[in-house]
Amino acid sequence: MFNSNNQAQFDWPGKKSTAQGTVEYLVILAVVVVISLVVVGIFTGMFSSSSQQVINSSSKLGSSTGGGISIVEAVLDPAGDSLVKLSNTSSDPITLTRISVGGVDNDFSEQVVGTDFKTFSLSNLVSGCTCSSGQKNVTCEYSITYTQNGIVKTSRINKTIECVIDSVPVASQPVVGLGSGTLVDPWVINSCKELQDMNQHVDGNYILGADINCYNDTRAGGVLYNGGAGFTPIGGTVDTNFLGSFNGNNKSISGLMINKAGDYVGLFGFITGNISNVRLIDVNVTGVSVVGSLVGSFRGSISNSYSTGTVTGSSNNVGGLVGFSRGIMSNSYFTGTVTGSSNNVGGLVGGQFSGLISNSYSTGNVNGYGDAVGGLLGYQYSGGSISNSYSTGIVSGSNYLGGLVGESNGLISHSYSTKTVTGSVDYVGGFVGLSRGTILNSYSTGNVIGSSNVGGFAGFSQLAINNSYSIGAVNGANYVGGLVGLAHGTISKSYSTGPVTSTSSVVGGLVGISNAAISNSYSTGVVTGPLSEGGLIGTQWINGTITNSYWDINRTGKTVCCGAGTCTNCVGKNDSNSDPNAFFPQVSLGLDYNVPMQHNIVPANDWTFGVDANWVKVDNNYPKLSWQ
Repeated sequence: MFNSNNQAQFDWPGKKSTAQGTVEYLVILAVVVVISLVVVGIFTGMFSSSSQQVINSSSKLGSSTGGGISIVEAVLDPAGDSLVKLSNTSSDPITLTRISVGGVDNDFSEQVVGTDFKTFSLSNLVSGCTCSSGQKNVTCEYSITYTQNGIVKTSRINKTIECVIDSVPVASQPVVGLGSGTLVDPWVINSCKELQDMNQHVDGNYILGADINCYNDTRAGGVLYNGGAGFTPIGGTVDTNFLGSFNGNNKSISGLMINKAGDYVGLFGFITGNISNVRLIDVNVTGVSVVGSLVGSFRGSISNSYSTGTVTGSSNNVGGLVGFSRGIMSNSYFTGTVTGSSNNVGGLVGGQFSGLISNSYSTGNVNGYGDAVGGLLGYQYSGGSISNSYSTGIVSGSNYLGGLVGESNGLISHSYSTKTVTGSVDYVGGFVGLSRGTILNSYSTGNVIGSSNVGGFAGFSQLAINNSYSIGAVNGANYVGGLVGLAHGTISKSYSTGPVTSTSSVVGGLVGISNAAISNSYSTGVVTGPLSEGGLIGTQWINGTITNSYWDINRTGKTVCCGAGTCTNCVGKNDSNSDPNAFFPQVSLGLDYNVPMQHNIVPANDWTFGVDANWVKVDNNYPKLSWQ
């Protein structure tokens, strides 16, 4: 179309030379070609799924974000190994295929869903980006290739990252390892020193990255010996309490030693956050008050955690795992020895103000020298609750002693205790020393020794005991009962079978002194004492009542229901032992003896038997509770 030999046919104002016209024409042509290529590129990008978009790094220098991907954080060691956490900043999922650092490629095939995080491990980066000895951080260029909505994209990001040596940052940051301290990306703890450094960020979120042995660090010569005080509790005061979360990750912390001359003592002193999956092994924890191996006092949650070792406190609220609880504890336990010189001492928890303890237990021995000492819990306030929990440790002390709880003002259900309880003074029970609350579907099997108000299940009960039993031997001086020493409130669908002995006065097969409403209950253990001895009740006070309840005359050795007071609606059976089955409701055909439990003069007073009822018949034995 263009011929350089042709001459212009018209003279225009400001006419240019032929060469000038040629140059202008070429420039215009070039512009047209570029525009055409851009248009073609746009349409190709729109309709070709195999195209690749590259986000220019020149506009991203100093930024940690490129396109739909961002680098949240990264660390690099001198060997060239790196961890990098990426975030998908869009709502659409991406599939990561390659991360290149300084020309060194690491290939992947990992999906990162919309607005989520994922951590990737890179290796052999020495030639691409290097942390020199003593260097705190370094800036590296990352080329990140991924697929999103069928389009292959590459983001180039310059990121300043932290240099680490053996997982310890050269910059000596208060929290070490990978992580940002958030719930979805907690800081990783890999040593006892790092564990101690959590005190610098009590609002952070943490996870244990490895088994930790604190024995050498917290003993003489160790970096955490602190002149004999050992490890300093994390969040050791109310004002500096731990607010975050700690996930033990089912790793162990062993050999921890704490010897604090103060309150709020434990791995954690005071927390309002959450603790889970912690394993404390062979700990030695000593403090004044509010002392526990895991936590001194907590208002958050503890789950799936345990401790073994020794816990000692010289004042109130001392527990094997927790000193004082206002939160939720589940699936946790303590094994070892707990000693408290004052009130509220428990194998698992010293005092429970509110909240719930469930599916938890203690197997250690408990020694208390004040009031409210229990195999699982020392003192329970009215807002507390216990369910599906137990204790198998020996309990010893003075007042308000129980195999499970020393003193209870709340709710206890579906729980039990099995070992001996020995109290030197008052209110001693195989399950609870003193109860002003409600107890349901629970039992005790251990022997009980005390002075006054001594019971195989409860030393004193003020409110309610339902569907419960005890089978251990009971020995005391005054007010001694196979189930309860001194009872108010109600006792229903409960029984005791162990021998009951009083060395002074008032002893009963089921209750020592009763001012309670007792119904559908029985006793069978031998009753021995010098005064006021009854097969069912030692002494019945004026407000006490009995309904549809029984005792075995031959086995208790007592022909009267109550040793003193007026008793009605209680029936003694098996007076000559000629027909022991007369006491037993039978399940087999031909053995259905005429016993009042099944054939009462008033049919409405018959006990209900069956899996879905209150009682279950057992051939040639006493009936059992249906939940047993």
